[in-house]
Amino acid sequence: MAEPCRRRMEEDEEEVEVEEVPGGFTIRPCWPSDFEAVRRLYQEAAAEQVGTAFRQALQRPAVLALLGLCAALPFLGPWPGPGPGLWAAALMGPALAAASLYGACLRFGRASAAGPLQEDLADIDGYFLRPRDAGLWVAQLGGAGPLVGMVAVMAETEGPAGSCELCRLAVAPGLRRCGLGRALFCRALRFARARGYRLCLIYTSSTNTAALPLYKAAGFRLHQAYPPPEIGPLVQLLCQVTDYILTLRLSDTHPGEGGSAGLGA
Repeated sequence: MAEPCRRRMEEDEEEVEVEEVPGGFTIRPCWPSDFEAVRRLYQEAAAEQVGTAFRQALQRPAVLALLGLCAALPFLGPWPGPGPGLWAAALMGPALAAASLYGACLRFGRASAAGPLQEDLADIDGYFLRPRDAGLWVAQLGGAGPLVGMVAVMAETEGPAGSCELCRLAVAPGLRRCGLGRALFCRALRFARARGYRLCLIYTSSTNTAALPLYKAAGFRLHQAYPPPEIGPLVQLLCQVTDYILTLRLSDTHPGEGGSAGLGA
């Protein structure tokens, strides 16, 4: 283990303790040996949101109308009567349109994940382990199994004085709705309060359907909503993806921070 990491963990004894979570999980500070697993877990979570964005897009009236138009176009031209070729063209049009839309969602997902993977997750030690006012925690299955969750806190330099960002909350897809996401979330909030932060910000998206109910239950409020900068105008028109900035005054308490019934990312 790198010496700066060792000193940090020795100084913050309360963060070294392993927290047992019902279901056979443990939450502990991230170690240097976890770095690659943390990046893989984040990539998996980002990839899952691509599918969410695509499914949400398929429910939009504009997209349904576009698919219907693609199916109808072969019948609107000066073609002979209906036949196998015409029906094949009617099916091919919507399929190609849906494939193009999925490709656009995929490019959006890759672009939105690239920032963290090239910045803070590329230098986990420098962003989260060395600074005393930052931290990254991982959830492990069975104490020695694979990493199945993560969450981080770091100072928010662009917000008001005394602000922090709660970020990188992710839980393996097969382990949702069991309280693990809530346990990670509460661990990060406890750290933020202990470090004296006054305001906590979360940057998230309408595609993050697993975590949005958790944030709302904990008392986070919408501060700003805006189109993702990584998405083009046509894809935004069809998909209607929205980025959110959520805020919580850490002096506030909210019943949604305790327990795990009915929530959990």
